[in-house]
Amino acid sequence: MKKKELIDRWETDLEWMNKRTEIQREIIDKNIKKDYIKVDLRGIKFAKTDRHVPLVEGKVFNEIDFSYADLSRCIFVKCKFIKCAFYYCKFSNITEKQCEFIDCIFFKGRMSGGIGYSESYYRNTVFRQMNLGGLQVAYPDFENCIFENCNLKRVDFNGALINGVKFVGEVSDVWFRGKSSTLDLVIPKDLDIERAYKRNPMIADFSQAFISYTLFTDGCDLTRAVLPKDGNHYLIEDICKVKEFVERFCSSLEENEKSYFDIIKEVFLIQRKDEKVKILNIVDWRNSMTKEEALQENAKKIFDRFMWEIRKTGYIS
Repeated sequence: MKKKELIDRWETDLEWMNKRTEIQREIIDKNIKKDYIKVDLRGIKFAKTDRHVPLVEGKVFNEIDFSYADLSRCIFVKCKFIKCAFYYCKFSNITEKQCEFIDCIFFKGRMSGGIGYSESYYRNTVFRQMNLGGLQVAYPDFENCIFENCNLKRVDFNGALINGVKFVGEVSDVWFRGKSSTLDLVIPKDLDIERAYKRNPMIADFSQAFISYTLFTDGCDLTRAVLPKDGNHYLIEDICKVKEFVERFCSSLEENEKSYFDIIKEVFLIQRKDEKVKILNIVDWRNSMTKEEALQENAKKIFDRFMWEIRKTGYIS
């Protein structure tokens, strides 16, 4: 069946309309303990109306194909998803709390809102070409997962544990925090105190990624992370020493050339709370030096000399 047929059947076919009504009733009833196994939920919409916010709690979904389903505005609490397929699904403004996703795949869908509250688990799960822009990711544990060619702009991994996770494609304008920024204010009542302050090294594989304008703060540890292999990325382990080196290097430049490093100093080397490391992306740094075409050749020559000299210091690796 095609996309339109899968979606329309829940609105036009009496048999499917009755199934939808039953499912919509069951999923929000806490007293109904039911496992959904190999049920055809392609194209379904969980919310009854555009303003309905379904609370789906304690349900188990096993080997379910959710292709083209609309799960927008749902609040998922302590649910379990095993070997489920989410192709072209809508997850607009969702809340996911203390759920488990095992051997699942998300493909070419849109997800916004927040996931991972009070600790969730994503194991052997693939996010492929997903639009995750602006997603809040608080406290989930990602184990042996893949983010492949996803839109990760403004995604905030705010206390997530990254264990054996591979990132493929552009990782741009993303924020990885070793510890949640909210812990100084309040700890979620359902979150284990030990988990709240737990900060493991990021076991992440960025070898096939391009990291751009991305932050690693709040004690984020990259000692076990694999950086991109394209020759454009370097790890800065001592931000202060690199800042001092940039100042010394600029002091040797002509006055009109020192401005080339303004954005590098004021944006790329600003040290945020508990920020231990940074990623030096050659492309980003070089492109930031000037927008004037007449000056770009000179700026490039100076930047190449800068990179040659800083590599010799051992401040980047």
